[in-house]
Amino acid sequence: MDVWIIEPRDPLIVRDGRPFGAYPGARAYSLDFPYPSTTTGALRTRAGLGPDGRFQERLLEQVKKLCVRGPLLVALDRAGEIDQWFVAPPADALLLDATPETDAVASVEGGASASDWIAVKRLIPLRLPDGVVTDLVDELLPVGLKERDPRKPIGGAPRYWSWDAYVRWLSDPPDEAAPDGAWTWRVRRPELGISGPVQEMRTHVKILPHTLTADVESGALFQTRGLEFTEPGEGRALSRARRLALAVAVDGDPLNLAGGPAPLGGERRLVGWKKSAKSVPAMPADLPEKIAKSGHARLLLLTPAHFRQGWRPSWLLDVRENVRPTLRAIALRRYETVSGWDFARRREKPSRRLAPAGTVLFLRLEGKEADIRRWVQTMWFAAISDEADDCCAGFGVVAVGFWDGAVPVMASAAEEGRR
Repeated sequence: MDVWIIEPRDPLIVRDGRPFGAYPGARAYSLDFPYPSTTTGALRTRAGLGPDGRFQERLLEQVKKLCVRGPLLVALDRAGEIDQWFVAPPADALLLDATPETDAVASVEGGASASDWIAVKRLIPLRLPDGVVTDLVDELLPVGLKERDPRKPIGGAPRYWSWDAYVRWLSDPPDEAAPDGAWTWRVRRPELGISGPVQEMRTHVKILPHTLTADVESGALFQTRGLEFTEPGEGRALSRARRLALAVAVDGDPLNLAGGPAPLGGERRLVGWKKSAKSVPAMPADLPEKIAKSGHARLLLLTPAHFRQGWRPSWLLDVRENVRPTLRAIALRRYETVSGWDFARRREKPSRRLAPAGTVLFLRLEGKEADIRRWVQTMWFAAISDEADDCCAGFGVVAVGFWDGAVPVMASAAEEGRR
Protein backbone atom coordinates (compact mmCIF):
# COMPACT_ATOMS: atom_id res chain seq x y z
CA MET A 1 0.00 0.00 0.00
CA ASP A 2 1.73 3.17 -1.24
CA VAL A 3 1.35 6.42 0.71
CA TRP A 4 1.13 9.73 -1.15
CA ILE A 5 1.61 13.17 0.38
CA ILE A 6 -0.59 16.05 -0.78
CA GLU A 7 0.90 19.33 0.45
CA PRO A 8 -1.13 22.48 -0.32
CA ARG A 9 0.97 25.37 -1.59
CA ASP A 10 -1.87 27.87 -1.24
CA PRO A 11 -4.73 27.92 1.28
CA LEU A 12 -6.90 24.96 0.28
CA ILE A 13 -10.61 25.57 -0.34
CA VAL A 14 -12.89 22.57 0.08
CA ARG A 15 -16.30 24.07 -0.57
CA ASP A 16 -18.99 23.62 2.06
CA GLY A 17 -21.94 23.85 -0.34
CA ARG A 18 -22.98 27.44 0.27
CA PRO A 19 -23.70 29.44 -2.94
CA PHE A 20 -20.71 31.20 -4.47
CA GLY A 21 -21.57 33.02 -7.69
CA ALA A 22 -20.13 35.80 -9.85
CA TYR A 23 -21.59 38.69 -7.90
CA PRO A 24 -20.00 41.43 -5.76
CA GLY A 25 -19.47 40.47 -2.16
CA ALA A 26 -19.50 36.73 -2.80
CA ARG A 27 -17.81 34.55 -0.18
CA ALA A 28 -16.42 31.03 -0.55
CA TYR A 29 -16.04 29.09 2.68
CA SER A 30 -14.05 25.92 3.21
CA LEU A 31 -14.77 22.86 5.28
CA ASP A 32 -12.42 22.26 8.19
CA PHE A 33 -11.03 19.14 6.49
CA PRO A 34 -11.50 17.47 3.08
CA TYR A 35 -13.81 14.49 2.73
CA PRO A 36 -12.34 11.30 1.22
CA SER A 37 -14.26 11.88 -2.00
CA THR A 38 -12.26 15.07 -2.64
CA THR A 39 -8.79 13.53 -2.40
CA THR A 40 -9.84 10.23 -3.99
CA GLY A 41 -11.33 12.04 -6.99
CA ALA A 42 -8.19 14.11 -7.39
CA LEU A 43 -5.97 11.02 -7.14
CA ARG A 44 -7.99 9.06 -9.69
CA THR A 45 -8.00 12.01 -12.07
CA ARG A 46 -4.23 12.37 -11.76
CA ALA A 47 -3.74 8.63 -12.28
CA GLY A 48 -5.62 8.82 -15.58
CA LEU A 49 -3.71 11.73 -17.13
CA GLY A 50 -1.91 11.23 -20.44
CA PRO A 51 1.39 12.75 -21.59
CA ASP A 52 -0.50 15.84 -22.77
CA GLY A 53 -1.99 16.44 -19.33
CA ARG A 54 -5.51 15.47 -20.40
CA PHE A 55 -7.58 12.73 -18.82
CA GLN A 56 -7.71 9.55 -20.92
CA GLU A 57 -11.29 8.31 -21.18
CA ARG A 58 -10.11 4.76 -21.88
CA LEU A 59 -8.71 4.59 -18.33
CA LEU A 60 -11.96 5.63 -16.67
CA GLU A 61 -12.97 2.17 -15.43
CA GLN A 62 -9.42 1.39 -14.29
CA VAL A 63 -9.00 4.52 -12.20
CA LYS A 64 -12.40 3.97 -10.58
CA LYS A 65 -10.99 0.69 -9.21
CA LEU A 66 -8.19 2.50 -7.37
CA CYS A 67 -8.99 2.15 -3.68
CA VAL A 68 -7.79 4.87 -1.34
CA ARG A 69 -7.46 5.09 2.46
CA GLY A 70 -7.64 8.62 3.79
CA PRO A 71 -7.05 11.50 3.84
CA LEU A 72 -5.31 11.85 7.19
CA LEU A 73 -3.43 14.84 8.53
CA VAL A 74 0.37 14.57 8.73
CA ALA A 75 3.25 16.79 9.81
CA LEU A 76 6.30 16.94 7.54
CA ASP A 77 9.97 17.22 8.36
CA ARG A 78 12.39 19.57 6.61
CA ALA A 79 12.88 17.08 3.79
CA GLY A 80 9.14 16.97 3.11
CA GLU A 81 8.73 13.42 4.46
CA ILE A 82 6.06 12.33 6.95
CA ASP A 83 7.22 13.03 10.48
CA GLN A 84 4.01 12.37 12.41
CA TRP A 85 0.39 11.31 11.82
CA PHE A 86 -2.64 13.04 13.32
CA VAL A 87 -6.22 11.78 13.62
CA ALA A 88 -9.61 13.02 14.82
CA PRO A 89 -10.11 12.82 18.62
CA PRO A 90 -11.99 9.67 19.74
CA ALA A 91 -15.55 10.30 20.85
CA ASP A 92 -15.05 8.17 23.98
CA ALA A 93 -12.46 10.59 25.42
CA LEU A 94 -13.44 13.39 27.80
CA LEU A 95 -10.82 16.10 28.32
CA LEU A 96 -10.75 17.94 31.65
CA ASP A 97 -8.34 20.30 33.38
CA ALA A 98 -5.50 18.58 35.23
CA THR A 99 -4.36 21.02 37.89
CA PRO A 100 -2.63 20.35 41.22
CA GLU A 101 -5.86 21.05 43.08
CA THR A 102 -7.96 18.60 41.08
CA ASP A 103 -5.67 15.77 40.08
CA ALA A 104 -2.92 15.57 42.70
CA VAL A 105 -0.20 16.82 40.38
CA ALA A 106 2.64 17.27 42.83
CA SER A 107 4.85 19.33 40.54
CA VAL A 108 4.92 20.93 37.14
CA GLU A 109 7.08 18.78 34.88
CA GLY A 110 9.19 19.93 31.98
CA GLY A 111 8.81 23.61 32.83
CA ALA A 112 5.17 23.64 31.71
CA SER A 113 2.50 25.53 33.58
CA ALA A 114 -0.31 23.66 35.31
CA SER A 115 -2.77 24.85 32.66
CA ASP A 116 -0.80 22.92 30.02
CA TRP A 117 -1.86 19.60 31.54
CA ILE A 118 -5.00 17.74 30.49
CA ALA A 119 -6.73 14.89 32.31
CA VAL A 120 -8.21 12.39 29.87
CA LYS A 121 -11.13 10.35 31.15
CA ARG A 122 -12.72 7.60 29.12
CA LEU A 123 -16.41 7.18 28.41
CA ILE A 124 -17.59 3.58 28.66
CA PRO A 125 -20.78 1.56 28.03
CA LEU A 126 -22.96 1.51 31.12
CA ARG A 127 -25.87 -0.50 32.49
CA LEU A 128 -28.71 1.63 33.74
CA PRO A 129 -29.92 1.42 37.35
CA ASP A 130 -33.18 -0.38 38.01
CA GLY A 131 -36.21 1.57 36.91
CA VAL A 132 -34.32 3.73 34.39
CA VAL A 133 -35.21 3.45 30.69
CA THR A 134 -33.98 5.07 27.45
CA ASP A 135 -35.13 5.23 23.84
CA LEU A 136 -32.00 3.46 22.54
CA VAL A 137 -32.80 0.73 20.00
CA ASP A 138 -31.36 -2.76 19.53
CA GLU A 139 -30.59 -3.01 23.25
CA LEU A 140 -27.71 -0.55 22.84
CA LEU A 141 -26.04 0.64 26.01
CA PRO A 142 -25.56 4.33 26.81
CA VAL A 143 -21.99 5.63 26.89
CA GLY A 144 -20.76 7.98 29.58
CA LEU A 145 -18.88 8.37 32.85
CA LYS A 146 -19.45 5.76 35.51
CA GLU A 147 -19.59 8.54 38.09
CA ARG A 148 -20.46 12.20 37.68
CA ASP A 149 -17.62 14.69 37.38
CA PRO A 150 -18.62 18.29 38.19
CA ARG A 151 -15.93 19.85 36.01
CA LYS A 152 -16.63 21.13 32.53
CA PRO A 153 -14.67 19.93 29.47
CA ILE A 154 -11.67 22.09 28.64
CA GLY A 155 -11.91 24.82 26.05
CA GLY A 156 -9.70 24.87 23.00
CA ALA A 157 -9.04 21.13 23.02
CA PRO A 158 -6.72 19.82 20.29
CA ARG A 159 -8.74 19.10 17.14
CA TYR A 160 -6.32 16.37 16.07
CA TRP A 161 -4.53 13.83 18.26
CA SER A 162 -0.95 12.79 17.64
CA TRP A 163 -0.51 9.16 16.69
CA ASP A 164 1.57 8.45 19.81
CA ALA A 165 -1.27 9.59 22.07
CA TYR A 166 -3.81 7.78 19.90
CA VAL A 167 -1.95 4.46 20.12
CA ARG A 168 -1.99 4.66 23.89
CA TRP A 169 -5.73 5.26 23.78
CA LEU A 170 -6.19 2.24 21.49
CA SER A 171 -4.21 -0.31 23.45
CA ASP A 172 -4.28 0.88 27.04
CA PRO A 173 -7.22 3.14 27.88
CA PRO A 174 -6.58 4.53 31.36
CA ASP A 175 -8.85 3.58 34.21
CA GLU A 176 -10.91 6.42 35.59
CA ALA A 177 -8.83 6.78 38.77
CA ALA A 178 -5.90 5.19 40.48
CA PRO A 179 -6.09 4.13 44.16
CA ASP A 180 -4.39 7.37 45.25
CA GLY A 181 -7.03 9.45 43.51
CA ALA A 182 -4.77 10.77 40.71
CA TRP A 183 -5.81 10.29 37.13
CA THR A 184 -3.82 7.55 35.44
CA TRP A 185 -3.29 9.57 32.26
CA ARG A 186 -2.19 13.17 32.41
CA VAL A 187 -0.79 14.59 29.22
CA ARG A 188 0.54 17.96 28.18
CA ARG A 189 -1.55 19.73 25.57
CA PRO A 190 1.22 19.85 22.89
CA GLU A 191 1.87 16.13 23.35
CA LEU A 192 -1.80 15.24 22.97
CA GLY A 193 -2.31 16.97 19.63
CA ILE A 194 -2.63 20.12 17.58
CA SER A 195 -5.31 22.45 16.27
CA GLY A 196 -4.57 21.54 12.67
CA PRO A 197 -4.98 23.68 9.54
CA VAL A 198 -6.03 27.25 10.31
CA GLN A 199 -8.66 29.20 8.39
CA GLU A 200 -7.29 32.11 6.37
CA MET A 201 -9.48 34.72 4.69
CA ARG A 202 -8.42 36.58 1.55
CA THR A 203 -10.10 39.42 -0.33
CA HIS A 204 -9.94 39.36 -4.15
CA VAL A 205 -11.00 41.66 -6.98
CA LYS A 206 -12.46 40.75 -10.35
CA ILE A 207 -9.89 40.59 -13.18
CA LEU A 208 -10.84 41.90 -16.63
CA PRO A 209 -10.17 39.16 -19.21
CA HIS A 210 -9.03 41.52 -22.01
CA THR A 211 -6.52 43.50 -19.91
CA LEU A 212 -5.78 41.06 -17.06
CA THR A 213 -6.05 43.98 -14.64
CA ALA A 214 -8.33 44.64 -11.71
CA ASP A 215 -11.87 45.82 -12.43
CA VAL A 216 -11.73 48.76 -10.01
CA GLU A 217 -14.73 50.56 -11.48
CA SER A 218 -17.36 47.93 -10.67
CA GLY A 219 -15.90 47.22 -7.25
CA ALA A 220 -16.38 43.49 -7.80
CA LEU A 221 -14.75 42.26 -4.63
CA PHE A 222 -15.16 38.74 -3.24
CA GLN A 223 -13.66 36.74 -0.39
CA THR A 224 -12.37 33.20 0.03
CA ARG A 225 -11.66 31.36 3.25
CA GLY A 226 -9.21 28.50 2.88
CA LEU A 227 -7.14 26.11 5.00
CA GLU A 228 -3.56 27.13 5.65
CA PHE A 229 -1.64 23.90 6.29
CA THR A 230 0.73 25.16 8.94
CA GLU A 231 0.71 24.79 12.69
CA PRO A 232 2.27 27.78 14.48
CA GLY A 233 4.51 27.00 17.43
CA GLU A 234 3.71 27.94 21.00
CA GLY A 235 5.69 29.75 23.68
CA ARG A 236 9.36 29.99 22.83
CA ALA A 237 8.74 28.11 19.57
CA LEU A 238 6.08 30.58 18.39
CA SER A 239 8.06 31.54 15.29
CA ARG A 240 8.66 27.96 14.19
CA ALA A 241 5.67 26.83 12.16
CA ARG A 242 5.17 23.15 11.42
CA ARG A 243 4.46 22.01 7.86
CA LEU A 244 1.19 20.10 7.57
CA ALA A 245 -0.16 18.09 4.66
CA LEU A 246 -2.64 15.39 3.70
CA ALA A 247 -1.69 11.73 3.29
CA VAL A 248 -3.57 9.00 1.43
CA ALA A 249 -2.76 5.32 0.98
CA VAL A 250 -3.43 3.69 -2.40
CA ASP A 251 -4.21 0.01 -3.05
CA GLY A 252 -3.32 -1.50 -6.41
CA ASP A 253 -1.56 -0.24 -9.54
CA PRO A 254 -1.48 3.60 -9.42
CA LEU A 255 -1.36 3.77 -13.26
CA ASN A 256 0.00 7.19 -14.30
CA LEU A 257 0.04 8.69 -10.82
CA ALA A 258 3.13 10.89 -10.53
CA GLY A 259 4.50 13.59 -8.29
CA GLY A 260 4.43 17.30 -9.02
CA PRO A 261 2.11 20.30 -8.77
CA ALA A 262 -1.61 20.07 -9.54
CA PRO A 263 -4.84 21.95 -8.73
CA LEU A 264 -7.14 20.70 -5.98
CA GLY A 265 -10.45 21.92 -4.60
CA GLY A 266 -12.14 25.27 -5.15
CA GLU A 267 -10.42 28.07 -7.07
CA ARG A 268 -8.00 25.39 -8.35
CA ARG A 269 -5.48 26.10 -5.61
CA LEU A 270 -2.12 24.40 -6.14
CA VAL A 271 -0.90 21.38 -4.17
CA GLY A 272 2.21 19.27 -4.50
CA TRP A 273 2.00 15.48 -4.91
CA LYS A 274 4.83 13.33 -3.60
CA LYS A 275 5.20 9.60 -3.00
CA SER A 276 6.23 8.89 0.58
CA ALA A 277 8.76 6.32 1.70
CA LYS A 278 6.63 5.71 4.81
CA SER A 279 3.74 3.29 5.20
CA VAL A 280 0.49 3.64 7.15
CA PRO A 281 0.89 3.41 10.94
CA ALA A 282 1.32 -0.14 12.19
CA MET A 283 -0.98 -1.79 14.69
CA PRO A 284 0.41 -2.23 18.25
CA ALA A 285 1.91 -5.72 18.40
CA ASP A 286 0.05 -6.80 21.54
CA LEU A 287 -3.39 -5.60 20.41
CA PRO A 288 -4.70 -8.74 18.60
CA GLU A 289 -3.84 -10.96 21.57
CA LYS A 290 -5.45 -8.63 24.12
CA ILE A 291 -8.64 -8.36 22.06
CA ALA A 292 -8.76 -12.12 21.44
CA LYS A 293 -8.58 -12.85 25.16
CA SER A 294 -11.24 -10.28 26.11
CA GLY A 295 -13.57 -11.08 23.20
CA HIS A 296 -14.35 -7.38 22.85
CA ALA A 297 -13.01 -4.52 20.76
CA ARG A 298 -13.51 -0.89 19.83
CA LEU A 299 -13.46 0.33 16.24
CA LEU A 300 -12.57 4.02 15.88
CA LEU A 301 -13.33 5.87 12.65
CA LEU A 302 -10.32 7.65 11.16
CA THR A 303 -12.43 9.00 8.27
CA PRO A 304 -16.21 9.60 8.10
CA ALA A 305 -18.29 6.53 7.23
CA HIS A 306 -21.56 6.08 5.37
CA PHE A 307 -24.02 3.53 6.71
CA ARG A 308 -27.37 2.84 5.10
CA GLN A 309 -29.09 2.99 8.50
CA GLY A 310 -27.50 6.28 9.55
CA TRP A 311 -25.36 5.58 12.60
CA ARG A 312 -25.74 1.78 12.53
CA PRO A 313 -23.33 -0.28 10.37
CA SER A 314 -24.51 -3.35 8.44
CA TRP A 315 -21.50 -4.74 6.55
CA LEU A 316 -19.36 -4.66 9.69
CA LEU A 317 -21.74 -6.91 11.64
CA ASP A 318 -21.59 -9.79 9.13
CA VAL A 319 -19.62 -12.91 10.02
CA ARG A 320 -16.00 -12.75 8.80
CA GLU A 321 -13.03 -14.92 9.71
CA ASN A 322 -15.58 -17.06 11.62
CA VAL A 323 -16.16 -14.12 13.98
CA ARG A 324 -19.60 -12.67 14.67
CA PRO A 325 -19.48 -9.02 15.87
CA THR A 326 -22.35 -7.58 17.92
CA LEU A 327 -22.74 -3.84 18.40
CA ARG A 328 -23.03 -3.15 22.13
CA ALA A 329 -22.70 0.65 22.19
CA ILE A 330 -21.63 3.60 20.09
CA ALA A 331 -20.12 6.98 20.91
CA LEU A 332 -20.47 9.59 18.19
CA ARG A 333 -20.86 13.29 17.63
CA ARG A 334 -23.31 15.12 15.36
CA TYR A 335 -23.64 13.68 11.87
CA GLU A 336 -21.95 15.29 8.87
CA THR A 337 -23.43 15.81 5.40
CA VAL A 338 -21.63 15.21 2.11
CA SER A 339 -22.65 15.78 -1.49
CA GLY A 340 -20.76 16.70 -4.67
CA TRP A 341 -20.84 16.59 -8.43
CA ASP A 342 -20.92 13.39 -10.49
CA PHE A 343 -18.74 14.03 -13.55
CA ALA A 344 -19.72 10.73 -15.21
CA ARG A 345 -23.48 11.38 -14.99
CA ARG A 346 -23.07 15.18 -15.13
CA ARG A 347 -25.40 15.87 -12.23
CA GLU A 348 -25.37 16.50 -8.50
CA LYS A 349 -24.74 13.66 -6.12
CA PRO A 350 -27.44 13.09 -3.51
CA SER A 351 -26.76 14.47 -0.05
CA ARG A 352 -25.90 11.80 2.50
CA ARG A 353 -25.36 11.73 6.25
CA LEU A 354 -22.06 10.42 7.57
CA ALA A 355 -20.91 9.10 10.91
CA PRO A 356 -18.05 11.53 11.65
CA ALA A 357 -14.41 10.66 12.16
CA GLY A 358 -13.79 9.88 15.83
CA THR A 359 -16.89 7.71 16.17
CA VAL A 360 -16.28 4.71 18.45
CA LEU A 361 -18.08 1.36 18.01
CA PHE A 362 -18.03 -1.00 21.00
CA LEU A 363 -18.22 -4.61 19.78
CA ARG A 364 -18.56 -8.07 21.30
CA LEU A 365 -16.70 -10.66 19.21
CA GLU A 366 -17.93 -14.26 19.22
CA GLY A 367 -15.42 -16.78 17.93
CA LYS A 368 -12.23 -18.66 18.69
CA GLU A 369 -9.22 -16.66 19.81
CA ALA A 370 -7.24 -17.48 16.67
CA ASP A 371 -10.13 -16.32 14.48
CA ILE A 372 -10.49 -13.10 16.49
CA ARG A 373 -6.78 -12.35 16.03
CA ARG A 374 -7.18 -12.70 12.27
CA TRP A 375 -10.31 -10.54 12.34
CA VAL A 376 -8.44 -7.77 14.17
CA GLN A 377 -5.56 -7.86 11.68
CA THR A 378 -8.04 -7.78 8.77
CA MET A 379 -9.86 -4.77 10.19
CA TRP A 380 -6.78 -2.62 10.79
CA PHE A 381 -7.01 0.37 8.41
CA ALA A 382 -9.89 -1.30 6.56
CA ALA A 383 -12.95 0.66 5.40
CA ILE A 384 -16.25 -0.40 6.99
CA SER A 385 -18.86 1.65 5.08
CA ASP A 386 -21.82 -0.40 3.87
CA GLU A 387 -21.28 0.26 0.14
CA ALA A 388 -18.23 -1.10 -1.69
CA ASP A 389 -17.79 2.14 -3.66
CA ASP A 390 -17.68 4.17 -0.44
CA CYS A 391 -15.09 1.83 1.04
CA CYS A 392 -12.95 2.12 -2.08
CA ALA A 393 -13.22 5.91 -1.92
CA GLY A 394 -11.88 5.96 1.64
CA PHE A 395 -15.06 6.44 3.69
CA GLY A 396 -15.02 4.58 6.99
CA VAL A 397 -11.33 3.76 7.53
CA VAL A 398 -10.90 2.41 11.06
CA ALA A 399 -8.33 1.67 13.72
CA VAL A 400 -8.93 -1.15 16.20
CA GLY A 401 -8.77 -0.59 19.93
CA PHE A 402 -9.00 -2.69 23.08
CA TRP A 403 -12.10 -2.94 25.29
CA ASP A 404 -12.33 -5.27 28.26
CA GLY A 405 -16.08 -5.72 27.81
CA ALA A 406 -16.92 -4.60 31.36
CA VAL A 407 -20.26 -2.81 31.67
CA PRO A 408 -20.60 -1.26 35.14
CA VAL A 409 -23.83 0.16 36.48
CA MET A 410 -24.21 3.90 36.11
CA ALA A 411 -24.00 5.62 39.50
CA SER A 412 -27.24 7.30 40.56
CA ALA A 413 -27.53 10.74 42.15
CA ALA A 414 -28.47 9.12 45.46
CA GLU A 415 -25.33 6.96 45.49
CA GLU A 416 -23.13 9.97 44.72
CA GLY A 417 -24.77 11.91 47.52
CA ARG A 418 -23.95 9.15 50.01
CA ARG A 419 -20.28 9.34 49.00
